[in-house]
Amino acid sequence: MPEGEGKTPPQSAEKHPQIEKSRFRTLFAKLRKRRIIETLAAFIGGGWLLVEVVERLLVGHYKFPKGSIDLTVVSVIGALLSTLVWRWFGGTEKRPGNVKVEVLLVPLIVLATLAIALIICLEIIDIGGKTLLIAAVALCLGIGWIIFKSLQWAAAGPVAVPGLEQKAAISASSPQAPPEKSIVVLPFTDLSPQKDQEYFCDGMAEDIIDALTQVPGLRVMARTSSFAFRGKEADVREIGARLNVEHILEGSVRRADNRIRVTAQLVKASDGYHLWSQRFDREMTDVFAIQDEISQAIVEKLRVRLAGDRPLVKRYTENPAAYDLCLKARYHLLKMTQEGREAGRRYCEQAITFDPNYALAYVVLAESYLWSLYWGSTNPREAFPRAKSAALAALRLDDTIADAHSVLGTVLGSGEFDWHGAEREFRRALELSPSSAVVRYDYAWCYAMWFLYPLGRLERALTEMRRALELDPLDPFYNTLVGYLLQATRQFEPAVAQLKHAVDLDPTFFFSHWFLAVAYVHNGRFDEAIPAAEKANELSGGNAVTLGALGAYYGRAGRTAEARQLLEELTARRRLTYVPASALAWAHMGVGELDESLEWIARGIEERDPLIVTALKSAPTYDRLRSHPAFPALLRKMNLEP
Repeated sequence: MPEGEGKTPPQSAEKHPQIEKSRFRTLFAKLRKRRIIETLAAFIGGGWLLVEVVERLLVGHYKFPKGSIDLTVVSVIGALLSTLVWRWFGGTEKRPGNVKVEVLLVPLIVLATLAIALIICLEIIDIGGKTLLIAAVALCLGIGWIIFKSLQWAAAGPVAVPGLEQKAAISASSPQAPPEKSIVVLPFTDLSPQKDQEYFCDGMAEDIIDALTQVPGLRVMARTSSFAFRGKEADVREIGARLNVEHILEGSVRRADNRIRVTAQLVKASDGYHLWSQRFDREMTDVFAIQDEISQAIVEKLRVRLAGDRPLVKRYTENPAAYDLCLKARYHLLKMTQEGREAGRRYCEQAITFDPNYALAYVVLAESYLWSLYWGSTNPREAFPRAKSAALAALRLDDTIADAHSVLGTVLGSGEFDWHGAEREFRRALELSPSSAVVRYDYAWCYAMWFLYPLGRLERALTEMRRALELDPLDPFYNTLVGYLLQATRQFEPAVAQLKHAVDLDPTFFFSHWFLAVAYVHNGRFDEAIPAAEKANELSGGNAVTLGALGAYYGRAGRTAEARQLLEELTARRRLTYVPASALAWAHMGVGELDESLEWIARGIEERDPLIVTALKSAPTYDRLRSHPAFPALLRKMNLEP
């Protein structure tokens, strides 16, 4: 049963490491951010030096009164206290109707300092009347100047904590203040004895994200940005500022046999204040109830209204084993590797064996086929029909799953050239969950890149991708797609800047390096394009599409022998296994064999190669072929207008 509800988290050894278990590290991060440590060090060192100068030079050599030392010490302490107050309270949020603390305290400290200084002056200087007034005014001005300069220095921007740069996504600008009704769900921490439940912890967090996105008026960060802070000792203020959200949900999971303990807590990002916390000790069969209770508690605390009295977390299966396998499938698919896609597919098939009516498992299975054919590891002629079959199976079981409609729309458009049918499915997907960040994320990827882009609706595609990026600003994949669409609209310099940003987000993601090379090529910057393409090929493990692109760029740069060598390698590989026709089309283009390139493009259309089907109408890569007499006929084969 739930325990520990209240304003502060329950006292437990299982407190979340980023807030509860690491209170000292969080405090230390705040001290660094507000420059408290730097301030203390500066005043201790500088104050000591100033007192030494007054004592040895002014008092010892020039015979100033000894009270001058006391006056100096009082001035330094007053300036230090004013600066510390300004730095500490100046970093907190000003709530409507409240006066900021530093505005009250600093003047009081200044007045107290001046009063003490005047008392010291009266004791050491036997003067009166007009002279005393002049001296007092001069003294006030002097001390006031010292404190003013200290506060001016204190008001400088905070230093960045290493690893938490405040670098905003190039493609999305954030408002100065986060929306009050906004939240990020961080990955839950695995506290299980064997530390083998990360996939389950991620699934818990993802399902809560999906549930919260159903709430109208609540802005929810999508998965990739939410999970970007995994393993980092990030202060909640830093996370809130970087993602521009006002609330943070964190939690932990301990799983043993059929028992599960989930601890969750809701924190205000601006000040770290705990709004709600709760611990759940349940059977595995109650996992959906736990997710729903957490989601409902957040809705209550954030005072947002629900559309109807219904559970936020939808149960797609009552079989815990099937649910567990589906979580494993999603976990491996999101690794974006060939091994991950194959593992994800196996887990989906096992989940369906446990529960043949598990609609969501069919959706994940369909998505696994789309990812495989997009990355060039599976023949689209095989993958598209399998994706369609899985999507239709899901819709027969539950036709309200938006992602199933998005997958079906992708297959109908890029797989069957039925663009009207595709548009119908995409519209239905958005109608089902118009406010869902999860649906918007998947919808944008399918709708923008598999429907709008092949039809040449580039500005609309760019708008959809940017809208998705607002919900997931730290996602390297979506940042890359925005850069790719920028260069498709011939905005090559902005494309380079966007793709560099994507590379910075994840330097190991080959996709970003590959499209950065594309942007460099269209800018005529071959000296930079070749290293980027070589890096992409290295990171992809010699994927056929990066090999074909590298061959094309070698040829464009005049390195014909190397381009020819890569063309021969791809031709030999094609005899043994599937190699996308696009890779060979690019490689032939690199050595100037345009007729052969067009032949491979025609073959790619027959095979439904997505890198040809989606890009042929608009991508700058194919500009060299557009004047060829055969080019318009290639577009018509796909039911596209030249």
